[in-house]
Amino acid sequence: MEYFTVSLLNGVIYGLLLFMVSAGLTLIFGMMGVLNFAHASFYMIGAYAAYTLTPVTGFWMALVLATIIAGVLGMGVERFFLRR
Repeated sequence: MEYFTVSLLNGVIYGLLLFMVSAGLTLIFGMMGVLNFAHASFYMIGAYAAYTLTPVTGFWMALVLATIIAGVLGMGVERFFLRR
């Protein structure tokens, strides 16, 4: 029973992750008309920043800082490279 519960939770979490990425792609394409495949790169930057900052600041602060870092980089790319 424990194996089933863990597998079910892993599937739900992975499905929600895919939904989050696809919703971002849909939102950007709908608003800007640009198909931006860089979402995976920004997700990777956020994950790497969180992994790097966790030993220094702790998990929750690293999670907040990684979100801010990925968001600022995303805004910079949008402002300087995607905006027409």
